[in-house]
Amino acid sequence: MGASPLVTDDLAERARTIVAAYPEPRGALHPLVELVLSEVGPWDDASAHWIAQLTGIPIATVDGIARSRHRPAGDVEEIAVCTGLSCRWMGAEAICARLQGLSSVRVVEVECLGACSAAPTLVRNGRLQDGLTPERLEALVAGDR
Repeated sequence: MGASPLVTDDLAERARTIVAAYPEPRGALHPLVELVLSEVGPWDDASAHWIAQLTGIPIATVDGIARSRHRPAGDVEEIAVCTGLSCRWMGAEAICARLQGLSSVRVVEVECLGACSAAPTLVRNGRLQDGLTPERLEALVAGDR
């Protein structure tokens, strides 16, 4: 997957300059997220994939950090649920249904969080939650009460 269609050659060059300024590409994560949000607009899956390619950081981590850092105050919590093939087979639909029943949560279905071997997965507050069973999901929900 490539960059968002809104990523210009100029933006790509600035992103490469940011990455080059760090001893490890991973260190550029937060500046790159800020750059994309200020130049491209609302966060999307293509942005997460693009930054993951630039930094070598798993897509789930990039997406989770970006989404958790940029939630407007007073807004409902956004939880990204993987609905890729492995997660669907392992119960992503039931996870989405359970979370959609919570008034404080907005469920965002994402194509892949890159943790297929630990399906089903979701990202909440920048952290990947994997191997979700009905019991683990209920424990996450109960922690909000």
